[in-house]
Amino acid sequence: MAGKLRDLITISRPEFLPANSASVIIGVAWGLTLPAGLMWGLGVPLVLTYAVITLVAAYAAQINTLSDYELDLKDESKSRLIEAMRGYDRRRLKAIMYGELILSLLLIGLLIWVEGKPELLFFWAVAVFLAQAYSAPPLRLKSRGLLAVLALLIVPLHRRVGGSVREHSGEVLETVLALKKGQHLTY
Repeated sequence: MAGKLRDLITISRPEFLPANSASVIIGVAWGLTLPAGLMWGLGVPLVLTYAVITLVAAYAAQINTLSDYELDLKDESKSRLIEAMRGYDRRRLKAIMYGELILSLLLIGLLIWVEGKPELLFFWAVAVFLAQAYSAPPLRLKSRGLLAVLALLIVPLHRRVGGSVREHSGEVLETVLALKKGQHLTY
């Protein structure tokens, strides 16, 4: 059991997860207007945002790992990742990935309820779509030349649109997700 947990952690690429903290802090600094209750106004949205981003980031890393398995076999620097994948049941990994998406959807629903901003669902959906489309078939945008570049250009555009929304509504998550997707699009 401990070996399987270690393999799942390796497959989830934890080396990319600390960057979530910076994305959340930047998003909060740019977009949050503090209401009177600091815990409710800052703490709860911050924790929910971090949890959603971390779950979507783990999902994106796992998709990347699954999709690049054959390529990674040829890369000596990824031997630990290959070893973890060999020792982990892919059906179980996919079940965990779907669980991460369901949990992140529930948490984004809670964040929408707390913040009163239903547009957060759109930004969550864009992040999940880009995570899937960038690494996995049938689109696998990262292997399609110009489409890979266009997918990467969506991130600053997404952030620019988010900036306009933020200016008028004090939005947090669209910037955070855009920043986070920028990281995942460059795996």
